Amino acid sequence: MLSKSQVLQHFDGMAIHGDWSKLYDQDQDDMTNYSFRIRRERVVELLDPILRPGMHVLDVGCGTGIMAPLVLRRKAHYQGVDLSRNMIYEARQKHLGTEASEGSVAFTVADVERMPLPDAHYDVLLALGLLEYFENPQRVVDEIIRVVKPGGSVIVSVPNVLCVDTLTSWLFSPILTTPMKYLRRLRGRATQASNYRNHKYRPANLDRFFLSGGFRKTGAVYYNLEAAAYPLRRLLPNLALRIKKTMETYQHGPLRVFATAYVARFTKPATASK
Repeated sequence: MLSKSQVLQHFDGMAIHGDWSKLYDQDQDDMTNYSFRIRRERVVELLDPILRPGMHVLDVGCGTGIMAPLVLRRKAHYQGVDLSRNMIYEARQKHLGTEASEGSVAFTVADVERMPLPDAHYDVLLALGLLEYFENPQRVVDEIIRVVKPGGSVIVSVPNVLCVDTLTSWLFSPILTTPMKYLRRLRGRATQASNYRNHKYRPANLDRFFLSGGFRKTGAVYYNLEAAAYPLRRLLPNLALRIKKTMETYQHGPLRVFATAYVARFTKPATASK
């Protein structure tokens, strides 16, 4: 597990080179960007029924603000917070002044463990691909709980440790890492560096963070069903992507054991418990 400064360096670099925006902006799916784009679709499914004009939405770890257009189109107020100055710079370049007549948008550089934001202010909070980068995620959860209004909603995504792909990767990755490096060199491609690891969660453990604070779970879905397990997706990525897209419609049934990620919506109690 990397330190906060190392994670920050990683995401700053992605922003500088435009790699983060490319995950969402390019026209076609591939094995690199599909999981990010399908996550956005699943989050929209949970967000759309509760989002109303005039609501205040906070996107914690917002990156380049990929959720901002949806919020603004619904005439709600969007605020993005991220520790990466480069991500926030790109977000401001992309979104400030573009849809101001339909809602308001702002981006702030801040540490999500100590956000300079008011208590109980936001109707909806998004935390997508965030908790897995923290050694002590409870600090982030406490801040999330603090800034959400009573009766407000939180939508959170995490990698799912209870999936087939985690097991097959653990079994085969050590055996195939060196041959794959040589194969990529023979093809004239740079070797992919596995320069960080993030935490994976049992969905029940994510639920517990919020249910123990009195929240109710009001929606959840698994996504990115990786049926073409490692190493097939590395060797035959186009086939693996077709299988993945076909499997995605089964995220609610028993085939969710193939889902590499989980997203849930929680609602804060309307009145504080004593």
